[in-house]
Amino acid sequence: MNLLSLSSFTLFRIILGDFDFHQLEAANRYLGPIFFMLFVFFVFFVLINMFLAIINDTYSEVKGDMANQMNEFEMTDYFKRVSSGISSQREHDYVILSKVFNSYAVVFHNVF
Repeated sequence: MNLLSLSSFTLFRIILGDFDFHQLEAANRYLGPIFFMLFVFFVFFVLINMFLAIINDTYSEVKGDMANQMNEFEMTDYFKRVSSGISSQREHDYVILSKVFNSYAVVFHNVF
């Protein structure tokens, strides 16, 4: 295994969290920890920015789709539909009840 592939594999393992800090420190007392901290900072900075970019793009897409849709769940529309449904049912109920009362009046009028 050549040195470039070994170092690439080692950096990949550091990204995944598999590292030996004491071995890095033993390789070079000052440059090992400095390189390690800089590498971890920049890699996670890039990964977090990519993650946030994906979330932001998806959020913008969903927000645009929601703006194009009709809002069927507004409270005012709901109350208008409910109140119109109740008033039409009441008129319909009054008509039926008046027919029932008229038929009872005819029956009771004939009985007495």
